[in-house]
Amino acid sequence: MKKVRQDKIKIIKFIYKLVILLFAFLLAMIMWDVSYSPWWDEGYEGRIKLLFIAALYSVVYHVLAKMYHAYRIGEYRLTDLAYFHLLCFGMADMFLYVEATIYYHKPVFIIPILNIFIIQLAGMMVVTFGFNRWIMKYMLPIRTIIIYGKNDYERLVKKIEALKKVHILTGCFRQNEEKQEIGKAIDNCEKIYLYEVSDRCKKYFINYCENKNVELYITRDIEEILASEYEISHSLDIPFMRKRREAVRWYYPAAKRLADILLALSGLIIMSPVLLIVALCIKLYDKGPVFYKQTRLTVGHKTFKIFKFRSMVVDAEKEGARLASRNDSRITPVGKFIRMTRIDEFPQLLNVIKGDMSIVGPRPERPEIEEEYLKELPEFGLRLKVKAGLTGYAQVFGKYNTTPYDKLRLDLLYINEQSVLLDLKLIVWTIKILFIPESTEGIEEGSRTASGASRRVKKY
Repeated sequence: MKKVRQDKIKIIKFIYKLVILLFAFLLAMIMWDVSYSPWWDEGYEGRIKLLFIAALYSVVYHVLAKMYHAYRIGEYRLTDLAYFHLLCFGMADMFLYVEATIYYHKPVFIIPILNIFIIQLAGMMVVTFGFNRWIMKYMLPIRTIIIYGKNDYERLVKKIEALKKVHILTGCFRQNEEKQEIGKAIDNCEKIYLYEVSDRCKKYFINYCENKNVELYITRDIEEILASEYEISHSLDIPFMRKRREAVRWYYPAAKRLADILLALSGLIIMSPVLLIVALCIKLYDKGPVFYKQTRLTVGHKTFKIFKFRSMVVDAEKEGARLASRNDSRITPVGKFIRMTRIDEFPQLLNVIKGDMSIVGPRPERPEIEEEYLKELPEFGLRLKVKAGLTGYAQVFGKYNTTPYDKLRLDLLYINEQSVLLDLKLIVWTIKILFIPESTEGIEEGSRTASGASRRVKKY
């Protein structure tokens, strides 16, 4: 029965993908033929040109949809899927516009692109809603268990319980509990999370789940993430791991710096009306300074002054440095809005132009906050192997109150895998988190750092 249900889900997803691509193909063909060049009536050669243009558009859209998970019906919320399609169609439409501009050797009207974009979004919302209703008939919550080695596993419990339609948590087990009891639970579940377990436990359950064909998720230690920088050496008959000397492509630093300058300048110019209004609101509220300067750390533990719109009262840190908490009384009404929308971060584009920061990289911590983190986590300084950034792995996939250990793991993943393509993906994904309130969620009341951000939830 389970296999039949999974097969039907795969078929629905395949049909969904075909419908989307056909929809994209037809609209691209109609848009070009009606708005730019009526090739359909120009005989065989004109029709071949039109079909080629539409096919090329569909390929571009398909690549973007795969990259940004737009096909994953049933795995994401409808609002997420709508956002993914908005990104993919928007970028594909711009590709078509550039293509038309190059073909005619001059800028063409952008109105047809905007009109078709509205039709695309409306059509995709209807299609996605219909297919989501269809696929949900066969999707049941995945029976999930957690096997943990550290007591802060409650954070993981909270995250899983928030996805009630996707997971049903059937139990949590400490790694040293009876293997028979855990084995029975595994036999009746579909997904397992191994959370911060020992190597011995990890090895045992990897083999067990492999034999039972159960989906397994494992947290990676910092040492394992760092080891991913290494490659296998076969110079001897004993395999060794050799440290790669060149972590990134030779052209990457220059390309990244050029992109930083262009994106920062473009962002300041485009957003200048909004930034002026925000500056005026901050000034009128309490007559205090518009900008807030703060010492932060960047590559090589160098310090610099970061620029932000002031979102708190003037004397917010008279009692010392600490992160913002939920319902923090120091945050002004204007500050709540600009923090929620991330507008308070835009002045940091000046830091990007100066070279203190990059668009993509680990978020710069304050020296005093990092000092506290280093007491419990000496490896935290590894984040500063690269220049600090406005956005990155930890900003996209974490939250404001994500623990330092998890932030470090996310940042190290970026440092190990950094590339032009990854930077582009993170920049586009950043737009999404602007609309997710949880990503700006503060730490617990009474905590100075995110280390004290874990909460107690019910135990199993």
